[in-house]
Amino acid sequence: MTNRFFSSIIIVILSGIALCPAADNGFERALLPLLENHCFNCHDEDTQKGDLALDWFSYEVKVLPDRPVFARVRYWGGDSNNRKFDILVDDQKIATQELNAPKPGQFIDVTYEIPSDLTKGKQSVTVKFQAHPGAMAVGIFGCRIMTSNLTGK
Repeated sequence: MTNRFFSSIIIVILSGIALCPAADNGFERALLPLLENHCFNCHDEDTQKGDLALDWFSYEVKVLPDRPVFARVRYWGGDSNNRKFDILVDDQKIATQELNAPKPGQFIDVTYEIPSDLTKGKQSVTVKFQAHPGAMAVGIFGCRIMTSNLTGK
């Protein structure tokens, strides 16, 4: 079987999990141990067997070129087990996030300011979640670009 086939299977599994209610999806119980035992060692930052890396993922998002914007990211509040990662916009780090089960059983939203110099004159940017060495990037349940910081921070 090809690497593309395995990548497709992982994407389908993760997509199905993301659609399930987080408390019921069994990711930490069933899928995470499988990935840790059979995938992460061969598909990390250094190895990337078959050009497949599991220590980062990214999204291309639309932005307004003439206004400050914020990225609102939704995480599962029960995420833990060495979840430390950087958030980058067009390869420029804007934040480091570490999750240690801050709110088990519920979602949490975190807002990150995207500096205007990273969006000036652009219609879109790439938001990347990059795990620290030996850690894991976390699954997210939403990433929105907003024109105001609704948290007041």
